[in-house]
Amino acid sequence: MKTNLTLLKWLLAAGIGLLAAAGCASPDAGKSLTDAALQCINQVSSERQLELVEYEIHKIVKASDKGAWYTIGDRKLLLTCKAYLQGGIDLTDFNPLTDVIVDEERQAISITLPCPTLLSMDMPLQEVEVADERITGLRDDFEMAEINKILRLGEQQILDCVPALGLIDEAKQNARLFFEPALKHLGFASVYISFKQPVQK
Repeated sequence: MKTNLTLLKWLLAAGIGLLAAAGCASPDAGKSLTDAALQCINQVSSERQLELVEYEIHKIVKASDKGAWYTIGDRKLLLTCKAYLQGGIDLTDFNPLTDVIVDEERQAISITLPCPTLLSMDMPLQEVEVADERITGLRDDFEMAEINKILRLGEQQILDCVPALGLIDEAKQNARLFFEPALKHLGFASVYISFKQPVQK
């Protein structure tokens, strides 16, 4: 199960009231559209990371250990946990001088942003609960080191599912919701936002 915690925040970020805080207030008299746009974009890119979406994932992790052939009994564990994923744009390699094209005559601007990615994932141990634990025979309880290993497997399962969660597409949508109103407020009639191909790891 996923819950988007920040969609409302980014819808509000499209409002004029937050543009001044981002360095995107109405341009000063005599300042060109190019200068005003670069000032706005430089202010945003100085943060290095633009967080655009956050998901709360509820995860059930199962583990079963029957042991070796000579072991009497088996062990089963069912954990419930939460993971918090933050998606957005890493602006480290973004260069406004090459990734921003301004056509002042047409009042148009084109920005090529890095492809959104998963910026962070946190699975707090204090939010992990043992939903069910069954130990039969002469087996010992699960040790903390074993539980941590099981949780790491759960984290990897979540990471493997990121492409199917829609996080990247939603981050792109929110990036447009953030930049387009801000730049139109500066005086641009047309704003084009595109994204570079994702970096293969």
